[in-house]
Amino acid sequence: YKAGKLMFNSMNGYYTTSRYSGDVVMNLNNSTIETNLKVPFFDARDLLQIFSRKFKLPIAISGTGQAAIKASGPLDISRMTYDLKSSLFKGSVAGENYDQMHFDVKSKAGEVKSERVSMTRGDAVIQLTGVGHPNGRVETEIRGRGIRLEETNFISDSGFALSGVMGFDMTLNGPVLAPDAEMKGSLTRTSIAETALPDSTFNMKFTSKTVEGKGNFLGELVTGEFVWPLTNDAPMSL
Repeated sequence: YKAGKLMFNSMNGYYTTSRYSGDVVMNLNNSTIETNLKVPFFDARDLLQIFSRKFKLPIAISGTGQAAIKASGPLDISRMTYDLKSSLFKGSVAGENYDQMHFDVKSKAGEVKSERVSMTRGDAVIQLTGVGHPNGRVETEIRGRGIRLEETNFISDSGFALSGVMGFDMTLNGPVLAPDAEMKGSLTRTSIAETALPDSTFNMKFTSKTVEGKGNFLGELVTGEFVWPLTNDAPMSL
């Protein structure tokens, strides 16, 4: 401690199985912090537990990896400047396995921008680009390509003999934990029990009150639209 600054130099520590090392300086005169930390190994479950008092993700995430962060600014993370680089390996998101995930983002005074946010499994790639604001709102785009239906846990566990390739583009706008979302996608090279089927397209919209969708399946042999309510006062149509 010196002149109102609390310094932790060359720290080394553990949180359950996760390890970290680095330097932290807290300026008690103006309530700011500077840190340079390396995390040579962490478990995603440890990270979720640390932040569980602030927020809880609506989906389950698992995996182990490594990270590094340089940060400075006020103790309020929503206004902090930081550079975070992290990677996870051989885990799952919302029940679907992945081989590798990258989560690299930068923030300047709380304005967050994605640098490299992606998830891969075999030839399948899902990438996210976008920004987040100090008020907790996000504007993001997610692009998925080369997703083989038969390799997803949802299809393989169902025992349904469906195969094909899915691609999609999604936008997310609104509060980070409950944004409105719109998705446009396609199914190509589709088959059921080794019987080839025409391509399909679909559009979906997710809001706090409804899930809406429409699509052309098996070419244009089957078309349909629906609105499914999520609240008691929302409309429904099939």
